[in-house]
Amino acid sequence: MPAASSPGGQLLSLPLHKKELKVAVAYMRCMTDDPDNDSVKQAIKTPKRGIGDAAIKRLIEFGDTHEISLIEAFERAKEAGSSPAAQKAIRSFLKLRKSIVDLRETDAPTALQSCLEQSGYIKDLQRGDNEERLANINSLIETSRVFDSVIEVVAELDRIDELKTQPKPKTASLFQTMTLERITLEEALELLSLPRTVGTDPADGIEITVQNGPYGPYLLKDGESRNIQNEEQLLIITLEECLQLLSVPKKFGRRAAKPPLKELGKDPNSDQPILLKDGKFGPYVTDGKTNASLKSWDSVEALTEQRAVELLAEKRA
Repeated sequence: MPAASSPGGQLLSLPLHKKELKVAVAYMRCMTDDPDNDSVKQAIKTPKRGIGDAAIKRLIEFGDTHEISLIEAFERAKEAGSSPAAQKAIRSFLKLRKSIVDLRETDAPTALQSCLEQSGYIKDLQRGDNEERLANINSLIETSRVFDSVIEVVAELDRIDELKTQPKPKTASLFQTMTLERITLEEALELLSLPRTVGTDPADGIEITVQNGPYGPYLLKDGESRNIQNEEQLLIITLEECLQLLSVPKKFGRRAAKPPLKELGKDPNSDQPILLKDGKFGPYVTDGKTNASLKSWDSVEALTEQRAVELLAEKRA
């Protein structure tokens, strides 16, 4: 993922999951030569222009049949069988798109501001109590100043979307005795090797593995587990030692939950403290009601209160 101080990182710091920014991004994409169908659909419906879902669905199906995009299907709305009212709304939108495409030659913030004003979306928001939404749009406009054009903003957003689809890199939590300042490359590679296959039980040929979990280090064989004395044992425990642990009947009792990694202030939605915890599937944040896993580009060490609030908001959306 882009560094926080880079242009892409500044875009990622915005609440791009919010509707108002999704609409703004859709309009930016409509300024490109070949806007995607989802962006065209979002733009023509926000604000409302007198064209309903059924009319858009008809045009999408027409486009699929003729192997053309939705914006190209708009140009053939009459041929697609759209009603006179829908055709009128589409003509108005195509006229708007031609106008905002011409804005591409201006600087990014001016183009985006003018585009959203011409679309009627800014005026639509100003009619209601939408100060937060308008503030988010202003933040996007300000952030766009680091780009030469709207097309560059869209290209960076596309690059970020592509990065998000990449496989999540393997991560591993440090042992409690380790620090970021002192960990070596060899130790890091050993951590990434977990869970580790120790060997197979010679009695039945079933594999035995060792791993770290939310309640500490343990070994596992065919669903049967045993606690291991400490995290360092994960890297050096032998097959014989594992078999010895398995030979002792398991003691059942209530395990103490792992303490949170850190507290990140209060969530504005629930007014409850946000805790960063280490779970079975990796680190996550919680306010006691909603849990949200960290993304592949989030760092446990650098996670901020603002980012934790965003993760919880995305999970609730």
